[in-house]
Amino acid sequence: MNHQELKTIIRRFARINPVFFDWAEKQARRMSEVNGTSVDEEWDEQQQTWLRTLENVTIDEAQETLNRIEVCQLEVPQYGEIIRTLKIEAEKTREARAVEERLEQSHSYQPRYQCPVCRDTGMVRAWNPEFVRRYQREFQQVRRVKSGQVSRRLQELAEKYQLPENLIGYEYQPKDWLRRASLWWRDEILANGWDCTEMVSYLVRCNCDCQASRRFAEEYGLYLARTRRTQRGPVYGPPACGAAVYDPMVMPIRTCFPHEDLSKWYGIMSDVQENSIMSARAMRRDGNAVCNRSDTKQPQFH
Repeated sequence: MNHQELKTIIRRFARINPVFFDWAEKQARRMSEVNGTSVDEEWDEQQQTWLRTLENVTIDEAQETLNRIEVCQLEVPQYGEIIRTLKIEAEKTREARAVEERLEQSHSYQPRYQCPVCRDTGMVRAWNPEFVRRYQREFQQVRRVKSGQVSRRLQELAEKYQLPENLIGYEYQPKDWLRRASLWWRDEILANGWDCTEMVSYLVRCNCDCQASRRFAEEYGLYLARTRRTQRGPVYGPPACGAAVYDPMVMPIRTCFPHEDLSKWYGIMSDVQENSIMSARAMRRDGNAVCNRSDTKQPQFH
């Protein structure tokens, strides 16, 4: 704030508090008697002091504070306290705006990670591709039906986060279908003697190039070379993500909604298969059309 802006602020405050100039004149006269100076010199010195106080305060911030005083949102400060009030309120306003900006950024949906799959953690939980490939027929027997009520936990979350009241609950038939799927997969492995893991889902290293994924790859290489170590000494096991690497073509991501995971995956795969069949038919049709052209030499069989 410069000298001219300070005068503007003082004149406006004097209209809000008419006795301000009387107080300022008495103060300048008293200080002139003590210091042996003129009243004008003391008044100029007082304004210079106020300018140093309001050095980092803009005139817009000061005007905003005066607006709040006029509408009785702030009490009218006494005499010289107006300068201190302008300074304090400007700092409060800046701090409040900074907090608001941080809240907006924290609630924004702009991703702060490079990889949308692992979110830069380097690993994801994926469904066992062998289990997914063989479980489709069994999965078709699992039903998801709407329920007339939602769980108590979901009701508590809805109240806490002010979610819509018309929430829809679902039930699965059978209710423990995921446990049964794990048992079914274990029995299938034992019955057929397959050499694969019994887990229906497990952690795999993400196929991205984030820092964590690269670190897991390096640790797995050290594990194979039997040179993997930590500060506590040698480590003889593989990293948490194991040896498998995420392959989006055969591994659906395992989320907290397992039924939806497999349902979407099997739906996508059926569409892919249908498109492949249609493409093969189109290729055969086009090929027959080419072979049946009159100007095309037919193959001779002997």
